[in-house]
Amino acid sequence: MAVGEIQVGDLPTMTALDFTANDYIFIIDNGKLAKKISRPDFFSVVQALVKGEKGDVGATGATGKDGQQGIRGERGLKGDVGATGEDGQQGFQGEKGDKGWSPVLTSAFDGDRRVMFISNWVGGTGDPPSTGQYVGGTGLVSDIALAVDFRGVQGLQGIKGDKGDAGTNGVNAKQINTLTILADGKVEITYSDATKTTSNSPSNKLGWASYKDTIYTVANKLNISANTTVVLPNNGGSVVESSLPASVTSLYNATNQKIQPSDNFSMFGVRLRFKVVNSGSVSEFINISLDKSTTDAPFSDDKIIRTDTNPQTIDISTQIYSDGVTLTNGLTARIKTASLAVQIYDVEFVISKLT
Repeated sequence: MAVGEIQVGDLPTMTALDFTANDYIFIIDNGKLAKKISRPDFFSVVQALVKGEKGDVGATGATGKDGQQGIRGERGLKGDVGATGEDGQQGFQGEKGDKGWSPVLTSAFDGDRRVMFISNWVGGTGDPPSTGQYVGGTGLVSDIALAVDFRGVQGLQGIKGDKGDAGTNGVNAKQINTLTILADGKVEITYSDATKTTSNSPSNKLGWASYKDTIYTVANKLNISANTTVVLPNNGGSVVESSLPASVTSLYNATNQKIQPSDNFSMFGVRLRFKVVNSGSVSEFINISLDKSTTDAPFSDDKIIRTDTNPQTIDISTQIYSDGVTLTNGLTARIKTASLAVQIYDVEFVISKLT
């Protein structure tokens, strides 16, 4: 509907129901249409002209829907260190480890010093540690110069003891004028006072022999790999048997490379000599043994081989008591290397029958 031309002060009383959304108010100014007012605009004009009393507080509206998630903020400053937490619970018991290895210590010479090195490991499971290291001041060392002399520092000289009592006068000694070997092998001694003594008949069971290898020479050395055991080679190519006991034809079997005693319950002297070269970067040891079986070695010795391109002479002497096993099997000389390879040559055996 349309409302006629009226003054603002003459506005009729109207309710919201009288003025619908499809109705308008036309404002005429001097016979001309000045403004067309819709329902919302009309009430805005009225509210601007006529201010009513403040109404009561309306009821709280319904809770709105959750808004969208906001943009992620910047990283904050580092906080203070938190308080120490409580102790954790004890962990589970671990599995039992492998059995450890125990070192076998062997003494060695370093000039005037006596040092120790590890020649073997025993008692453990799995792969054993390497051998050949020396015992140093703070642990194991590879250089023999850093090893500790286990004899310690030489002590101070003791106080001189009291002079001993005078001894009794000795018997006047006779001067030997001549020694004569008689036809029967006895030795006749003639003294300065013309007296003579004659020795008993010499034993035909004593004597010695020498056997040299002629294959491995300075021009043809035998190469022995690391961690290897070989028979000490001696083909008996050069033999001296002129001083053998009368009842013995030989003391060495070159065919099977065995020292072969001639009778039971006798004492034999064995001297092993050869040259060795260690061209490695550290000193190393070798083991030399005399075996009468795979489980019995009546003699075994370790020798330190210094690092040097020049040869080092190994000279070992020992005495062997010949029992039944030794008589049957003979003695085999063996050489065992450790973690480095070596070269050997000029092998010689000197064997003596002592009893």
